[in-house]
Amino acid sequence: SDTARPTRRLPDAENPVSLSVQDIYNEIFKSGIEYEINKELIEEIVNEKKWNEEFIISEGKPPSGEINAYIEFYFPTEKTLKPQIKDDGKIDYKEASVLKSVEKDEVLAEKVPPQLGEKGIDIYGNEIPAVLGKDIEMPVAGPGTYKDPENSALIKSSIEGVVYYNPRNRTIEVQKLFIVPGSVDYSTGNINVKSSIEIRGDVKPGFSVISPYNIQIKGVAEHA
Repeated sequence: SDTARPTRRLPDAENPVSLSVQDIYNEIFKSGIEYEINKELIEEIVNEKKWNEEFIISEGKPPSGEINAYIEFYFPTEKTLKPQIKDDGKIDYKEASVLKSVEKDEVLAEKVPPQLGEKGIDIYGNEIPAVLGKDIEMPVAGPGTYKDPENSALIKSSIEGVVYYNPRNRTIEVQKLFIVPGSVDYSTGNINVKSSIEIRGDVKPGFSVISPYNIQIKGVAEHA
């Protein structure tokens, strides 16, 4: 934005000569301003004799609408337990696991590139180039994962197992062994993964543990 001011001397008590609308337009056109001139405001200034004040009579349009790059994760990255809602509307707290099993070569994350926004224009009618959104680094492909050699924006699983994301070091990894440090209960939900499982506590009544690989329970499993 900018403010256009007439270069001629403005009326005051010692100089009662008034400016006309055309006088103001002449000064505006001399300065080269041509974009979005506020004609109604100019008429108001003249009709109400608003001399010796500043007004914005033309505003440019800044570039806008750019989109920053972001990472699309295809597995849950938050460890908040979210109970499953059944078709009848009831909540099943046993199916509250945040674990995600993946197949070999499954896409785990994808980088969506930044997008250009719309061009802008200044008060002289000159185009202002569009702005590109901010870029972002890809997560780290940790153990059990790899970057697609044909598409560097994709991270895939190199093995079948359980996928994890560490937000501290921005690392994705897939593990063949899933360790439950406590018991399988409402804090974990039922477990159904494609990896070996080591449960250091119990499997509480009513809960299930399913895997095509080894399952080791160091506590007890009763009515499970």
